[in-house]
Amino acid sequence: MWIGKANIDTRQLTFDEVNSAIQELRNIRARMGEARARKENLVAMQDNMKEEGMTLCNKHTGEVFNPDDWLIYDEQNGATYEGKWY
Repeated sequence: MWIGKANIDTRQLTFDEVNSAIQELRNIRARMGEARARKENLVAMQDNMKEEGMTLCNKHTGEVFNPDDWLIYDEQNGATYEGKWY
């Protein structure tokens, strides 16, 4: 069985192993959804600030904040979300 780019041979798995994999994938999907929502909120905050004539910048370097330069690290799952996942 193919899931995205991964091939899982389900013929070798027991019912309990399949059930466990499903639960794990559901948890991962939920965390990715939370990360997506956080990224969207971050972008919305920046857009709102721009409409008000403000921007975030680093007080040490003067670098202007750009959400595209940031990624989300999920400490619970040890995963980094960047690119087109959101």
